[in-house]
Formats: sequence, structure tokens, C-alpha cells
Amino acid sequence: MCSIFSRCSSLKVLNLNNFNTNNVNNMRYLFYGCSSLKVLNLNNFNTNNVTDMKCMFSECSDELKLKIKSEYNNFKEEAFKENHYYYLYFYLLIFILLIIKFKTILD
Repeated sequence: MCSIFSRCSSLKVLNLNNFNTNNVNNMRYLFYGCSSLKVLNLNNFNTNNVTDMKCMFSECSDELKLKIKSEYNNFKEEAFKENHYYYLYFYLLIFILLIIKFKTILD
């Protein structure tokens, strides 16, 4: 289920009440960037087997209302955290490329 609804920025209401998620283990970036999403029904979402929820709700609206039944869900804190590591990786790559370029100039 990784990234299924990712960047669906015009999505406003989503009812996934009948989604069978019993065997799902990856929900990474599932709702990432759903900036217009206001109501999300996850009452029957079973997340007990999910091992990766990284940035599941990152860049969603601050007004997002989640409907969740706790007995079925085991949402991890990582699902609600922003992922800023891509900036670090980008700058690290540029730094490495500059070192390589500089080394070839000196050789």
C-alpha cells in the first residue's frame, strides 16, 4: 500500500472503512502530500502487521480529522513525522560531487 494516495492534493474526504489491511506491512507515504484532505475514516484499518509507516501523514492538512478505532490500529509515531532527511541526502550528494570534481582538477 506504499504511496497509494500520495500527492492526491485535491482529495478532500476519504472513507476507507471497508479496506482490508490485515496483511499489509508497508504504509510508507500512504497519504503523503494530501494537503486538501479534511476527513479520513480509518475505523477498520488493521495496522497490527505494518512495520513501515514512515511519513504516512506527512504534508497533510493541519485540519485533517482522523476517525480511528484503537483496537484495530497500532499507529507508530513515525507515521506523523515529517521526513527532512531528503535535504540532507541532497546536500551530501552535492558535497561528494564537489569533492570528486575538485580532486579531478588537482590530478
